[in-house]
Amino acid sequence: MAALGPTSVAWAVVDFAVLSIGAVVVPIYPTSSEVAAL
Repeated sequence: MAALGPTSVAWAVVDFAVLSIGAVVVPIYPTSSEVAAL
């Protein structure tokens, strides 16, 4: 799963929820350039 969003408590909750079902989270930060996000 790719997750786009600012660092926050909600992001951490989503991250742990995704990890708890055995999936892998790939963070994409909003401050990343378009090239870096790909």
